[in-house]
Amino acid sequence: MQYIANESGMTSVVSDFMKFCEHIKNTKPFATQNDDLSTKGCYEANQLLRHRRKEAKQTDRIYHYPSVALWFSVAKEAGLIAQFDAKGSKTIYDTTEQYSIFREMNTYTQYLLIFNTWYCFVDIEILNAERGSQLITSMLIDSAFTDLVKNGCEQWILCDKNIPSFYGENMVQHLFEYNYKTAHILMDLGLIVFEKSGETARYFNHPVLAKIKPTPLGLCMMSACETRRYS
Repeated sequence: MQYIANESGMTSVVSDFMKFCEHIKNTKPFATQNDDLSTKGCYEANQLLRHRRKEAKQTDRIYHYPSVALWFSVAKEAGLIAQFDAKGSKTIYDTTEQYSIFREMNTYTQYLLIFNTWYCFVDIEILNAERGSQLITSMLIDSAFTDLVKNGCEQWILCDKNIPSFYGENMVQHLFEYNYKTAHILMDLGLIVFEKSGETARYFNHPVLAKIKPTPLGLCMMSACETRRYS
């Protein structure tokens, strides 16, 4: 069966990303010493997004927010936001002239810029800077894409703890419990949908997933990545 990536599958992704950028433009949040968003900036941005972290606290740092961390990394890497001097020795984040150009693009071009920036330039290890996750994330994405494309959009992939998951093999199973942040990012990008099991991971304070499947947009994008990797 042939799947088509139409505009409707991209609109919600682009809308979410632009809500984040508009928040930066309107509030001009402070940068931390590590060049991240301030806790206040993260908390406020989180409230605007589709897949917000519902149990967020105002003291949480950026790594607590998968969606905020994703859009912040993409916007910064694409040159749509940057640091500017503020009063004293502090700096703030604000949008750039490049963001004004981005706003004039059509939805397809906007989505492809977002996806390409994430896929080719964002440091995935930083987005998954959690003990244990860094060890497998770098090879997780491509292997998971392969398995998800083979599965198609019609049926769910179920969590099966009896399936052995080695490096480069059955890597989708890692998304269910050990790499929830990566699954969340793929959902933010419109590539997959998933349902939670109601359980919490034993060694990580995040949900365990029950089932996953690609979206039609995801199948098209992941198939393209399989065909022309990193181009």
